[in-house]
Amino acid sequence: MPFLIRYPGKIEPGTTSDKLVQLNDITATLLTQANYSEDQIQEWMPETMDLLKLIEQGVEYDHYRDYAICAFRNTGYGPGGTYFDPPLHGTMFLSGNYKLNVFHNFADPDKLEGQLFDMESDPLEENDLWNDPGYQELRFEMTHRLTNWMVRNSDRYSGGRGGEKFRQQVTME
Repeated sequence: MPFLIRYPGKIEPGTTSDKLVQLNDITATLLTQANYSEDQIQEWMPETMDLLKLIEQGVEYDHYRDYAICAFRNTGYGPGGTYFDPPLHGTMFLSGNYKLNVFHNFADPDKLEGQLFDMESDPLEENDLWNDPGYQELRFEMTHRLTNWMVRNSDRYSGGRGGEKFRQQVTME
């Protein structure tokens, strides 16, 4: 995701990075600055990165990953301040030049829907490769990696608003 960070004395003005970051990396960065230990943060959120360390160390950073994931679990409000009906559930997996969007249809679990885009040649996401026979192997590989991530993290991010599980683990002193 595009992200701007300003930290006088820590980050030189004009510094840029093309590394992939996720929203929970912001949390890991803030917790690090609040003097939580790296071990504690990795226990709570094992696939997160301290963005300040990432800027300083780049791909040498211990927790660097070559992908970014964004999960939407009907957590936004629809018209009238209510949840969407039917519920909206989607997961995005970005790796290399490709972006995979998978739409989870609980009403028809046998139906797999999604999108696949080549972000280098199609940055505006206008040419969906999901059904293109030449991209079926890539689609399978990315879906497999996403599924593995979802299984590894199924008990970590289970709250409806995304923070309930974390809030239970943190005790304020």
